Amino acid sequence: MGFKISREAKIVSWSTAVLWFGWGFGESLIPVFLYQFTNSYAETGLLKSVFDITALLVTPIIGYYSSKISIKKMMLVGIVLYFLIAINYYLAGALAIALFIVIARILNGISWPLTCISRESYLCKYTPQKHIARVFGYFDTLGVLAWVAAVCLSLFLVQKLAIHELLFLIAPAAVIALIIAWFLPNDVKLKKIKPLKFNFRPYRESIKEVFRWPVKLRVVILSSFLVSLVSSAFFFFIPIEVWKSDSDLRQIIILAIFYSLPEASGNLLGWMIDRLKVGRSLVFSLLGSIIVIIASIFWASFLWRLAALVLVGIFMETISLGRRQLIADFNVKNNFLVSKTHYSFGGISAILDEITTIGGFAGIVLAGALIDLVSWSMALWFLAAVLVLVLVIFVKKKIIKNPI
Repeated sequence: MGFKISREAKIVSWSTAVLWFGWGFGESLIPVFLYQFTNSYAETGLLKSVFDITALLVTPIIGYYSSKISIKKMMLVGIVLYFLIAINYYLAGALAIALFIVIARILNGISWPLTCISRESYLCKYTPQKHIARVFGYFDTLGVLAWVAAVCLSLFLVQKLAIHELLFLIAPAAVIALIIAWFLPNDVKLKKIKPLKFNFRPYRESIKEVFRWPVKLRVVILSSFLVSLVSSAFFFFIPIEVWKSDSDLRQIIILAIFYSLPEASGNLLGWMIDRLKVGRSLVFSLLGSIIVIIASIFWASFLWRLAALVLVGIFMETISLGRRQLIADFNVKNNFLVSKTHYSFGGISAILDEITTIGGFAGIVLAGALIDLVSWSMALWFLAAVLVLVLVIFVKKKIIKNPI
């Protein structure tokens, strides 16, 4: 008999798909929405980074307690926060008050790690280790197809509705996603804990934990930081560049549709990674991304930017799936414990999310400053150089030949 995806993994995937459907109506226009409040790349980056800073602060705490708190409750709380995010985006646009954007970004910075860590914990718990990449590919494919469907609808809705009205459609989607996620099994925790109080222990433990890991796992974490730095800046600023050239929001939506195609092929990419060496897949993807980003310095047409988003998106999705497989392999070899501590897969995932969040924040701010002070081309040279550094590290540490 062939491998069958578990009921739990399907519930997580469908709940997330519904939530992403709600996001699809307005998410592609968020960069332009933020830029309209600032008219500066650097300031837009800072406004966008409110999310990153918040996630950076709360992710270690969520990861630290992920093996003690109910994963199901974490997921449900995260979905409820998306309902509140929709309301604040609507108020920001309707009243032209940037404070509501800040509140929405803060709430998003809390909801994202809550849902990410809980989702990945459920998927890994109810999936055989050798099929991790394939199940994550199924999850990505289902979610992105739902997101694309909403984006396609927004091509017509954007002619009737403002950006903040499109973002409000997250609210009904969050309600439906909450109902679906309610059917997940309750997870029983072995330890009872006292009410949460803020302290610096989760941050200290996160740092200590990383230094306990073997070199190759730390290389994966470092590469995740650098790749996140590049991808966040590349995908965030291209829509603004296109909008400044034409002021047609439909072009931004078309970019988003093509950008989502690589993630929609996550199931196929996961299948390929299951059968190919992970290290080689990662190196090939890095090389491809470097070539495309450098080519974008010389070609600036709308069609090329469309192609660049697709190509870099494919490479980044491959890197993401390969990274998950490496971490899952490491967990199995160490009985799902990184060391003799409380950390489970949720804890490792939290640290990884923390590192990539820092990378995303750094990429947006640095690239935004480079565009304001020098040019978009200089920012692209910088992003390509970062990926060259990742490639050199991978080759030097022999990730290509002998993954974890």
